[in-house]
Amino acid sequence: MDQADVVDAIIIGAGAAGLAAAKELRANGRSVIVLEARGRVGGRIFTYRDPSVVVPIELGAEFLHGATPNTDTIIDAAGLTAFDVVGEHWQAREGTFRQVDFWKRIEKVLGKLDEHRTPDRSFRDYLAERAARKRKPKDARARISAIEFVQGFHAADISLVSERWLAKGGDPAESPEDERTGRVVDGYDRVSAWLARDVYDAIELNTVVTRVEWERGNVVVSCQNAAGELRAVSGRTVIVTVPIGVLQAVPPAPGAIAFEPEIPAVTNAVDGLAMGSVLRTVFAFRERFWEMGLRNAPEHGGSGLMSLSFLHSPGADFPVWWTQFPVRAPILVGWVGGPPAAALCAMPDAEIERIALHDLAAHLGTTYERLAGLVTGSWMHNWEHDPFSRGAYSYAVVGGSGSARKLSRPVEQTVFFSGEATNTEGRSGTVEGALATGLRAAQGVLQALGQEPIPNQ
Repeated sequence: MDQADVVDAIIIGAGAAGLAAAKELRANGRSVIVLEARGRVGGRIFTYRDPSVVVPIELGAEFLHGATPNTDTIIDAAGLTAFDVVGEHWQAREGTFRQVDFWKRIEKVLGKLDEHRTPDRSFRDYLAERAARKRKPKDARARISAIEFVQGFHAADISLVSERWLAKGGDPAESPEDERTGRVVDGYDRVSAWLARDVYDAIELNTVVTRVEWERGNVVVSCQNAAGELRAVSGRTVIVTVPIGVLQAVPPAPGAIAFEPEIPAVTNAVDGLAMGSVLRTVFAFRERFWEMGLRNAPEHGGSGLMSLSFLHSPGADFPVWWTQFPVRAPILVGWVGGPPAAALCAMPDAEIERIALHDLAAHLGTTYERLAGLVTGSWMHNWEHDPFSRGAYSYAVVGGSGSARKLSRPVEQTVFFSGEATNTEGRSGTVEGALATGLRAAQGVLQALGQEPIPNQ
């Protein structure tokens, strides 16, 4: 092959990490090609727009979690608008409402995790030991809320997830900055679109990578386009940004990638991680019925649920719902994570939506028939069944708290891994975490090619 056809970096995946890496490398004068299996960029950022709905519908990433300097830089440069999510948390059980300080409650449990625990153990084992020591009903309620958080926020199975990893990952109640939750008004896909604009000509969509053959300083990637045509792409380095679920897939499963030669250190690191499950359902209604239309709504100074942000119902099929507050849109999003989400994902979409709406009616003390009559649209994306994701996002299993760091290490200065699962700063499962790893991988490639990165202006 002509040397001119050999790019400096082949990037597998056009999600946040892949696009950030491509943009950084091109800004430093390096040639790149981005191979994306889907027919769109963004990866697990997936925004849908319906002309009848006043806000973008997020079917993937939605929130800005904690401090997000990389995302904020893009938001500012792209002229986007973001705001902090404010409002009230309420707990609802069969139409009975009460306000809760959710962060304070889970802090009682998560704040006692030990990041140096030896030997490591699962969160379930930690809870069992705690339950034997603390038998008060108040602590039992705190443990239930902590389980809801670990399943919902981390998408984790409490019998598998590492105590050490959870402790290192940070507790959202540790500081006001960590508690901060934001939203991109214009839609999260505007972030990935801005990243893609300077490298659009290097992105090949509907291109599924099947094999990576490598030796130090030389990579050949085999791929197949939508028409079934096979081709090979040559490069000096490769940045692999696909989700852990895809790295764990075994050829010839759709989306699976074979590495030749195999990389034992990478296999070991991947085995210490798991792909978590989440399921969200988005419903649009004719009106914001929860603000004024519930007979049993709390008075709360006459405002009722006007400032409702999050609705919690521990133990329910969909234990968390949220509004678009402070934007007053007639949208409610139902959310469940961990094994309960995986079980629901096995069902048909119509059945999932029926269960969700029944659950919401039970939370609010109204009827399914009433809510169904108000629905004007519903949307969901089953990430569990998506062959190019195979789940929502990653977490570390027992003994795997150092796996992200292992996976983040370059292999022979030739094969680099990035994506939220490789984030070592407690930002796994987030766009911010993915962006940081994409920039890190790009800088690693530049150093491998004997170039110092140009400082960001």
